[in-house]
Amino acid sequence: MNCDGQTEKIRRHLHEMHWPVYRELVLSHKLKGWEAIARGEVPEGVGSPQKSSQEPFSLEGFYTRLLKWVAVDDQVSSSFYSLILDSFNYL
Repeated sequence: MNCDGQTEKIRRHLHEMHWPVYRELVLSHKLKGWEAIARGEVPEGVGSPQKSSQEPFSLEGFYTRLLKWVAVDDQVSSSFYSLILDSFNYL
């Protein structure tokens, strides 16, 4: 069962993936946990900052993920699907 709220998930994502910006905003606006961050502590319930293991952006990667989304989600019209498939000829 998922006990974490959406706010906690967003906070954890910002802390782990966007630490410099997250830290600056929390301190400047005195958001939840700002005192601990100011003391150099990690706020309770939030993971440690980590580097992203995400690959750099590329059109090929974008098209691959977009096509997977289209195939799984089935939300895009067939004309859009054809447009994306035809664009692979230019890679």
